[in-house]
Amino acid sequence: MNIIIVLVYEKAGIEDPYFIQMTREKEPKLMYITFFIFSSAVGILSGHYYNSMKEKYEFFIETVNKHRNEIEEKISKPKMTIRECLEIIF
Repeated sequence: MNIIIVLVYEKAGIEDPYFIQMTREKEPKLMYITFFIFSSAVGILSGHYYNSMKEKYEFFIETVNKHRNEIEEKISKPKMTIRECLEIIF
């Protein structure tokens, strides 16, 4: 049985990141850490390698901040009103 340490990072301002401990029956074949990000801005960092989690977390945050403009969803101003659009369609 393996022990898995999971870093849970909830939406900023709600709660500080915290670790939870889980167990797993099967032995992992590769060294990996998984980072899940949900549309609610909650993130979960998961992996078997507690000693490298902080390094991987910091790498992820640095990379996201570096490429923020490419990742962040942008809302642009419409080119026409709904009425103008409907007039073109109908």
